[in-house]
Amino acid sequence: MLDKREPKNFLSVYKPAQVESHWQAWWEKQRYFHANPENVINGTKKPYTLCLPPPNVTGHLHIGHGLTNAVEDAIIRRKRM
Repeated sequence: MLDKREPKNFLSVYKPAQVESHWQAWWEKQRYFHANPENVINGTKKPYTLCLPPPNVTGHLHIGHGLTNAVEDAIIRRKRM
């Protein structure tokens, strides 16, 4: 059966300052933002690059840009871990 109650406004429930500060601290503690180029130089890790396409001719952003950026961000974050 469907819930007939009014849905809560997402912004009234989600407190980004609390949530994001927790995750920021966790990422920093895990050293996920730390890059050590010495690992590549001494051969411990292989370099990883991601080629980004040039912007479109019109200069107007669309949903594809958001999707592409989200996917690229997820790939890069996973590789850093």
